[in-house]
Amino acid sequence: AVDPHGKLVFISFDVETTGPANNFDRIIEIGLALADSDGNYLGELNLRIGSPVPVTEYAYKVHKISDADLKGIDHFDKAGPQISRFLESKLGPYDTAVLVAHNGDAVDFRYLINELIRHSLTL
Repeated sequence: AVDPHGKLVFISFDVETTGPANNFDRIIEIGLALADSDGNYLGELNLRIGSPVPVTEYAYKVHKISDADLKGIDHFDKAGPQISRFLESKLGPYDTAVLVAHNGDAVDFRYLINELIRHSLTL
């Protein structure tokens, strides 16, 4: 049954990237976990994402994901719609979603927004 008032859903997410330049580097891993305002777990999604931009040495030292680990994996143009489908399957039409990220303003939100713009996608 659809709640006509909707619920508040928190989407906690984290990204790993090819490097420190959010206007150039790409997301190569994203994890999302959803919970409602009552603390009920609603699901999670973890994706590795291929990239046309090589992983920098700096980034590899942080997350230990190499270019070889990403070989043959879909890029964000395919992963973005997969993320959208996952969120649509978890959120009702009247739900309100709140994105939550550690270092969100400085890192995660900027990378996510740039990837969405780069591929003309929405979430």
